[in-house]
Amino acid sequence: MIPPELEAALGMVGVDLWPTEDEDRLDECAAAYRACATALVDDVTPTAHSAISEIAANNAGDHVDALTAFWAEYQRDSDDSGHLLSLATILHALADVHEIAAAIVKALKYLLIGLASMVAAAAAWAIASAAFTAGTAAFYARSLIAGTRIFARRFVAVLREKTERSFGKVLGDRVETRIRRIIDAKAPGAAAGRQPLRYANDYGDRVVYHGSPARLSALEPRQPFWKADGRLYKDGDPAICADENSDVPSFTALFKGRVGYKENGRDETTGGSYYYVRALKEAPEDIEGWVHVCRKKDFTIFNGAVPEGWPRPVVRVPELRAYHPVKPLEVFKIKLKDFPHPITYDE
Repeated sequence: MIPPELEAALGMVGVDLWPTEDEDRLDECAAAYRACATALVDDVTPTAHSAISEIAANNAGDHVDALTAFWAEYQRDSDDSGHLLSLATILHALADVHEIAAAIVKALKYLLIGLASMVAAAAAWAIASAAFTAGTAAFYARSLIAGTRIFARRFVAVLREKTERSFGKVLGDRVETRIRRIIDAKAPGAAAGRQPLRYANDYGDRVVYHGSPARLSALEPRQPFWKADGRLYKDGDPAICADENSDVPSFTALFKGRVGYKENGRDETTGGSYYYVRALKEAPEDIEGWVHVCRKKDFTIFNGAVPEGWPRPVVRVPELRAYHPVKPLEVFKIKLKDFPHPITYDE
């Protein structure tokens, strides 16, 4: 509220400059945001994490794996990028913003009260000395009031502009990325077998598939290579590769990085040539991978040429690639027994 004794003086300075924001309410909002963030970090998250850990320690199965993988997006021991700690960070940022806003409103009101007091004093001096200064005091008082009004308006305008920019930067730097991750978060979508893949088909031709041995909450571009005779051939720019059919991504999820060398040596019967026998690093029944279902609109058609230096002729077909991080719609676990085609092991 404007102090009653200064209403007239503030009218000369510019009563429309008086902040309409209530600093006490801003402080109350800040306290509420901070209390919620503190409860989230100190009470809610540890309690939920303890319950999930207890379930995981005393149970087993695909649905337990799905639950723990889902929970890993909300609470991560290694950093604060989990959704719950991200939400706490957002709440603390909002509390900071409200506290800063309250402090600015208070400072602005004190400034305007100070200017109004100065104007009131100048007006009183002009009136009291009018008979002795032949109007000179009134002239100086009017000049002081006009200058004060200009200063107050410019100061308030600049302060509001700087404050809005500062708040926008704080919220953009500390909130936007985290809140987008929370908004995009999905309920648990992992389960074993081909049923999840059939369920994913409900999306129709709006989705594509990417396979990986690990479950990923977000896909990042990686450098693709072709491999022949022990050499790697760079294939275009770093990208995420996907397929409209789930079979190839499923195969990739199951076998990528899981083929090693069983033995190698020198075979004198072939003139001293070296040889090796490929072997799986894991027993077939233990192999499992993850199929990531993504929005097709996040990918573009890649019509690249065969990598430079590739040693043999090949006909290349168009591919789907994304050159930016992609958040999967669903992530499904697949085991070797679920793969829909026969697999031949050539040793």
